Amino acid sequence: MAISMWVSNASAQVAGNPTKLIKANFKNEVARTLINESNSTNQVSKKAIVHPKSTGTNPNASKVVAVTKVDISTSSNTFGSLISEAGVANYNSDVNVLSYTNRKSIGLIGAAYNSGTVQTRFSLDYGVTWDTSLVVFSNLAPVNRYPQGAILNPPGNTVPLNAYAVATAPLITSPTWDGGTFGSIRLDSTNASFINIQNATATVPQWMPRLGMCSGSNGNAYALGDNYDINATAPTLDGFVINRGVWNAVNNNLDWDQKLIYHAFAHDPTDNSQIFSTLGNIAFAPDGITGYLVTIGRDSINDYLSPMPIIYHTTDAGASWSLYGTYNFTPIFDSIFTPNANGLTRPFYTSRNGFDVAVDANGKIHILCEVAQAASNHVDSLNYASFAGNLFDTYEAANGQWGAVFAGAVAAAPPEANTGTVNPNVFGWTVNWDARAQICRSASGTKMAYIWSDTETSVSVNNEYPNLIGASADFTAMLSSNPINYTLGGTYDANNYWEFVSVLGWDSGSDFVVPTFTSRQLNSGGLDTDPWMHQFVSGVKFSPTDYINTIANPVTITGIKEVAFVSNTTSIYPNPASGNATINVDLKQNNKVTITVLNLVGQVVETLNIGDVNSGKHAYSLDLNKLNSGLYLVNISIGSKVVTQKLNVQN
Repeated sequence: MAISMWVSNASAQVAGNPTKLIKANFKNEVARTLINESNSTNQVSKKAIVHPKSTGTNPNASKVVAVTKVDISTSSNTFGSLISEAGVANYNSDVNVLSYTNRKSIGLIGAAYNSGTVQTRFSLDYGVTWDTSLVVFSNLAPVNRYPQGAILNPPGNTVPLNAYAVATAPLITSPTWDGGTFGSIRLDSTNASFINIQNATATVPQWMPRLGMCSGSNGNAYALGDNYDINATAPTLDGFVINRGVWNAVNNNLDWDQKLIYHAFAHDPTDNSQIFSTLGNIAFAPDGITGYLVTIGRDSINDYLSPMPIIYHTTDAGASWSLYGTYNFTPIFDSIFTPNANGLTRPFYTSRNGFDVAVDANGKIHILCEVAQAASNHVDSLNYASFAGNLFDTYEAANGQWGAVFAGAVAAAPPEANTGTVNPNVFGWTVNWDARAQICRSASGTKMAYIWSDTETSVSVNNEYPNLIGASADFTAMLSSNPINYTLGGTYDANNYWEFVSVLGWDSGSDFVVPTFTSRQLNSGGLDTDPWMHQFVSGVKFSPTDYINTIANPVTITGIKEVAFVSNTTSIYPNPASGNATINVDLKQNNKVTITVLNLVGQVVETLNIGDVNSGKHAYSLDLNKLNSGLYLVNISIGSKVVTQKLNVQN
């Protein structure tokens, strides 16, 4: 009944496609990340794929000329490149190392090597030449699949080859998935170390730790997994697992720990399934101290009637996390969406075309994904939305208000596996894929780039022959670019598969360079299970003249936000301090107090378990004599809340 009342409408301020009323099948969206290669054994060989070219004119022809590709390395199939949420591409600005992590190259020989061997290809000259021989780790049994990786620079190091390739990958004893592998190796091929953490002995059970890999200048590495048992008949998301590698200067390796973050999603009244459309993603500021975990779903308590971002936050290098906010983002889209027949401008966030996050210069979160328009408040229609492929960067401004930048519209529909019944791909591939929307931060953190893959609809209504498209926003000038097609009409037209983008870019003169990677097929088989070549894409960049559209001012939104303790105050004196410091706490009600001191890699160096404290003013002495000079983080826990302050020790 509620559906019949829907009248499709176009967005007021976005140049999107004709909208379609679609029911979002969240369970299928999640399942797209769980492909098992055993599904591919019955494929029949096909002829080589012909990539039809569009006859349209590309207004960005000058940009296309600058795009070239460099072959990095091969793999036996494309299953290591399935999901764009994996942290496969990385650029470390501290030592200017660019990397791409994937599974074993064809022809790589070694006694312990198999198809699950994890390699990191790296470049010391911005992608011109590549080292393709580095092996991070290899397991004989169980084996690894779906790796991700980053470059980690130990604090104080300035020599590129003394930096480390760090990687994580799920473990599988076919057909059962079980925990993951966490490892690192110096770029000069020395000091390798890895650990297998399987669920039977794990502190925190997890599956598929292959999301959002990143590193910080504090020497930490981070990767996201999930307490989501995909071996189960009906998996339930019982939490997000933050995997943190802390730099150990004694053995020059990483000490890994896991932290479970539970969130209660709302449930679909028709079948009681949890309502979420992504297994989450994480991002950290370059210092590795401030970070965010973002998922998309309906919160069981603060339910805003359509899936929206749910955000967790850390300010102490991942040692502790708190719920940053469940918000109603509707006010942002009041000026973007035209009210529908039910009077709604409420947004409906979905990972249908990819999902990525980044942290800007102000330590604030940016969330890139498709945002549709919710159809109705009726209980029968909460999972319906008007999908038009519109990609937005939803971001928090420095003043705490929120805004949205329109990046562009995806024209083609996500193809399904060859057994699909709605949009089965014409290739016979066993996988499905989307527009792979990803975000890249500029060196200064004041600009964001948005890259995705899309097919000209004159060629195919499904996204089967993708071009590379991108847009960017300058949050200092408050200007954005139009979408730029970097490959249409050029050498690489319609042949840009499994795109990945580094979380960080670099500056070349006044241009913002976005490190991008794609893959191409190597033989005439034309299957996803045949060999592929992975390539670095040079020339994806934004010039100052590209920024021509005014970004609307952010607005105030409502919701449940992480708040400091209302009317409670904390302070540290003196600061800087030597020998001793005094921590002052003024409580407005009785509560439990704990004080923890951490170094900048998140290691606990001092703890004061104060216990139950009455309301009022209290002072606690902190002995600093055992600490080296430097900057520390002081976590003052009051009940379930944490206030973090910085302490400068000068002993």
